[in-house]
Amino acid sequence: MASGNSSFLSSDYTAYAINQVLTKNWIQQHTAACALYAKIKDAGSQFHKGNHINKNSLKLMVPIMFVGPTHGAAGVADASELTADSGLTDTTVGFSQAAYNITHYRYSMNLRDSENKLAGNGAYGNILQGKIDQMSTSFRELMATDIEGTAADSRTALMGVEYAVATGNVVGGIDQAAASSATLYWRGNRTAVGGALTLTPIDSMYTTIRLKADGLGAAYTPDLILAGYSSTISVYDRFYSLLSGAERVVNQEFNGKFGFSSFSYRGMDVVASQRITSGTMQMLTTKSWYYDGDMMPVLASQPGGVIPGTDARYWTYNMWGCLAVDAPRVNGILTGITG
Repeated sequence: MASGNSSFLSSDYTAYAINQVLTKNWIQQHTAACALYAKIKDAGSQFHKGNHINKNSLKLMVPIMFVGPTHGAAGVADASELTADSGLTDTTVGFSQAAYNITHYRYSMNLRDSENKLAGNGAYGNILQGKIDQMSTSFRELMATDIEGTAADSRTALMGVEYAVATGNVVGGIDQAAASSATLYWRGNRTAVGGALTLTPIDSMYTTIRLKADGLGAAYTPDLILAGYSSTISVYDRFYSLLSGAERVVNQEFNGKFGFSSFSYRGMDVVASQRITSGTMQMLTTKSWYYDGDMMPVLASQPGGVIPGTDARYWTYNMWGCLAVDAPRVNGILTGITG
């Protein structure tokens, strides 16, 4: 740090230094904890910077087309060329929208006057770096834990994949349990393995998702597997052991870009996760997922404001964001894996 700058110890300069270090570290670490988030951000088209959030309701609106029209495309006989099409009088059907709650994260930190004095001794940089690392790690781990978790979307938590890829939850305001053609479309895929993992349920889930994707008329293909890793059962290691040496293909580009240890299977990157439910595996089509919100923590308080009655200054950072999905049916989860 520039210890020769006599103005460096002022709160404005301290705030500037904190934000510069935060920006650098956040860029390096932002995607390193959650593979799904990394894939969404890398794709670009599903990663937004707050521009799709409804500012009046603090929700992310995702347009959905559930079913086709009452009268679809059909062949025309010569004699029917002058006959009005039935579709001209159809009522519009099949359109809806999913509404996801925007999540609000906050982090506050302080610098005591004694810590500020250390800047003159050249030791300030270490304290600053440590506090920034703590903040970056805290935001990053909270996001990853939520995304790979089981909670519904709320003001305090991003929606978890396991919540969305289900058959009986209310996802984006749409009830998966309701028995209609629309909500059947909105259900994820679940398979209970109930024993040792083999390639059969993995291949079956892949085929199920691909067939359902064909029905959407979109190029949805599973491209990411999160395999559970815990002290009791490592689904990731079990999966790896099922493959022959020639099949254990490592995606060096994925590893190098995002820092995840992984291998590939049928075009899907397989990543170990300590956050998903033990004994489970998530097969995800990342093209169906969206993130909208802040790119990094945003300074919310007056830079380096004094905590009343103390010898310390404080900084408060906020992040607003939302995870959303437009097609739960092209994602699946294997459960009950015991070995």
